[in-house]
Amino acid sequence: MAGAVKESAPKRRQFENKINSADAGTNSEMSQNDAVQDKELESSAETLIAVIKSSHAEKSLRGAQEKLQGFFDHHIRTKRTTTELLKDLMHTEEMVSQKLLDLEQQKSQMMQEIERMQQEVQRNLARSQNLDSEQEYPSP
Repeated sequence: MAGAVKESAPKRRQFENKINSADAGTNSEMSQNDAVQDKELESSAETLIAVIKSSHAEKSLRGAQEKLQGFFDHHIRTKRTTTELLKDLMHTEEMVSQKLLDLEQQKSQMMQEIERMQQEVQRNLARSQNLDSEQEYPSP
């Protein structure tokens, strides 16, 4: 952009010189003032361009944009990881719940089996006592 300003300045001066030559009389003083103002404007523009380039505003903006994109990408990865962890946790809870239900059912079946065996032991004990009585007191 500064190159374009530098290239157009000589053409502008040539144009001004032609106009100044045509109006050499009363306008010569005005033309000189205009030329000075043009030079000052050109110098100011070049200085402004140099300041903009040296301020690294574009680099800073690009850096901030990259940093923001990095934070966003990290957020998305974290969200995905969290979602996966929650899914895994829910799956594990379901498996543990099912295992607990299975164990409760097994416990219930074992308790029924123990109760059945205790009843059988009681019947056998009663039979044994009857047999012992019959042996002790045989019938005539």
